[in-house]
Amino acid sequence: MCGPVRSGAFRHPTEGWTTRRPDASAVVHLSPRFRHFHRSRRFLRFSRLSRFPRLAALALALALALALTVPTAPVAAADPKDPPADVYQLLEDPEVTSVGQEPAHTRLTPYADTAEALGGGSRSRWTASLDGTWKLHMSDRPEEVPKDFFTEGYDTSGGGWRSVSVPHTWQTDGLDHPMFRNIPTERYPDDPPKVPHDVYPTGAYVKTFELPESWQKRRTFLRFEGVTSGYLVWVNGSYAGYDQGGYTPAEFDISDRLHPGRNTVAVQVHRWGSGSHLEDYDQWRFSGIFRSVGLYSTPATYLRDITVKTDLDARYRDARLTAEVDIAAKGPKTQDRAPDGRKVLGTLYDQRGHKVTTMSGTVDGASGSTVLTAHVANPAKWTDETPHLYTLVVRLTGADGTVTHTTAQPVGFREIEIRDRQLLVNGERILVKGVNRSETDPDTGRHATRERPPRTSP
Repeated sequence: MCGPVRSGAFRHPTEGWTTRRPDASAVVHLSPRFRHFHRSRRFLRFSRLSRFPRLAALALALALALALTVPTAPVAAADPKDPPADVYQLLEDPEVTSVGQEPAHTRLTPYADTAEALGGGSRSRWTASLDGTWKLHMSDRPEEVPKDFFTEGYDTSGGGWRSVSVPHTWQTDGLDHPMFRNIPTERYPDDPPKVPHDVYPTGAYVKTFELPESWQKRRTFLRFEGVTSGYLVWVNGSYAGYDQGGYTPAEFDISDRLHPGRNTVAVQVHRWGSGSHLEDYDQWRFSGIFRSVGLYSTPATYLRDITVKTDLDARYRDARLTAEVDIAAKGPKTQDRAPDGRKVLGTLYDQRGHKVTTMSGTVDGASGSTVLTAHVANPAKWTDETPHLYTLVVRLTGADGTVTHTTAQPVGFREIEIRDRQLLVNGERILVKGVNRSETDPDTGRHATRERPPRTSP
């Protein structure tokens, strides 16, 4: 495709494409890395429901209500069964949004010590990025994905395999067609929760990495920040799980699937899933591993989640700081566990790194939770104009008092409330100005890079 496309059917690079696209008068304009569609309201082809706004709204509300009945926090499965031979059973089931995932939690970077935690950032000796070069094979349907590509030692040097730089999108790499829609219907026929079976772009990804020696007696988690749409994950040929969250992070405990030295991660990504029928954003549609992928390591008993709350007094001066800390334990029983209880230590630091206050709590057994509380006198308040942030360093100790896990969370002291129909921050009325970015870059698509600052529409 090197010029304007005026045919009614949008064609796939190798096969006929049955997905809907703007009508015959729409023109595809090509740029070096991204094809832009000229759109006009008169070119949009609406589904039958969209012609009846009330019926469409009712249908969408019903769909959302059904979706919200699914638990938001996936139940972790230490050893999920192999995926079904018919992968459509997963992809077309709106009640299955995850398999083998860890429950959702705050992102907690594990640090070597307090000094590293105060430095912040998402990198430490206990984290490893899997961004960079991956091997990718594109197929027109899941049935055509290379057989056993996820097994350890599979040869990706053969025909059809190419190197890609993850994060990326298929469309901006010229591997699939971009599409702009402002209504849910992106496929034809539109038959929720079904996905196309004739042309259904599917990507097989393979990445190898070295497991650090210092990680081998710890727990290792594989984290995907964003992948669209439904995808399956294997580690060294062992099925780790499935995710259809797309724009929410997904984590898998892959500790028992790893071995010393070189290891292999394989991912099978599909362009659509059952949840794609609910998407109704006025934006470009992209596919692939569009956000970062990484690993992090924790001890067998670790800080699993932290919920921080700041409550200002009636004068918006002093504050009560509360941190709800959850502890989890995984793997076989080891000396890392402390049946007589563990201490959780919390220390609040200001922007200059000075200690403000300390807190502590005890967790009985290898897992459980505790609440840390402290009074903070007149902290610097967070607002959009003065975004003062403190750092809460949280440490977990063993029975002998040795610190086994250190992490940190930024803390802003603020009080948000609605009073007399006014939205107030620290007792002051605010005006909210929104920016519609849609995470879209003209060169990298849904992969939004730090190098290109966000720009607003006029």
